[in-house]
Amino acid sequence: MNSFENAVNATYLIVRCGKQRYGIPLKNVVHVIPVQKIRKAPELPAYVLGKTIHEGASVPVIDLRLRMNVEAAPFDDDTCIVILHVQGENAGLLVDSSEDIRELTKKIRARRKCPVPD
Repeated sequence: MNSFENAVNATYLIVRCGKQRYGIPLKNVVHVIPVQKIRKAPELPAYVLGKTIHEGASVPVIDLRLRMNVEAAPFDDDTCIVILHVQGENAGLLVDSSEDIRELTKKIRARRKCPVPD
């Protein structure tokens, strides 16, 4: 199975950032938590808000709005941090909301008129 087939037959957490929705592979999602205290850390890119503590470990928090060049917005009750495990490390992704869990199938991609290789 190639990487495209793996992506098509995978399950994703759907998150919102501004008017856009993004899919995060569910296999990388550790937890979805409410926004909590984020401590600023020096010498980090602007889109890295700082670090938070999750299960006793310090985790960097990336603001998806800033990373995707979307205008900043105040936090609300839906704003959350998605804790991800990628390449052996944990990181938090600050998103406007966590919406749904969906499986991407060839049928869905065909409906959206996206080419699906054989």
